[in-house]
Amino acid sequence: MATKNDGPLGPKQKRLNLHRCVPYSEPERGRMSKGTLEPTYVRNGSVYVTRRELIERGEIVGPDCYGHIMPAERSVDINTEMDLDWAELLLERFA
Repeated sequence: MATKNDGPLGPKQKRLNLHRCVPYSEPERGRMSKGTLEPTYVRNGSVYVTRRELIERGEIVGPDCYGHIMPAERSVDINTEMDLDWAELLLERFA
């Protein structure tokens, strides 16, 4: 359900607190190297378990959201043709 994020921080990044997805916000304290920050994760949309009431309200993710860490090779976010090419390459290699 979540993939470790090695890229830049953005609004979709989460951190895990006892497997619970919580927003990542870290005040900048001067220059901070990537190695000093907590790992962040991105929802990949692979699996959602939710309550019927949320779906009936037009929502999928409620305020009490948990994450499951997936290996990067099993979690490819496909938004572009290049993403699809990458996913096909991974499928050939790891299938």
